[in-house]
Amino acid sequence: MQVINANNNMMGFEFKRVVITGGSMGIGLHLAKRFIEEGAFVMVCARNPSALEKAKRGNPSLEIVQCDITNNLCPGKPLKC
Repeated sequence: MQVINANNNMMGFEFKRVVITGGSMGIGLHLAKRFIEEGAFVMVCARNPSALEKAKRGNPSLEIVQCDITNNLCPGKPLKC
């Protein structure tokens, strides 16, 4: 997977960091797998802890965070840093 940036240069994802919300299943999980295949470090966050654990079992390099990003009081806000 490659992206063309504003200068029409091709960009790979090797050693890049990718955060995907809603990444424990469906399109989000598929994207996470593709980014991992391209060499990215991927973190997904989702509300369902069992779905996150299932995604992690199938993709050991995947970082997971159980969080509802719509809740401002969520202690696990992945983008706080």
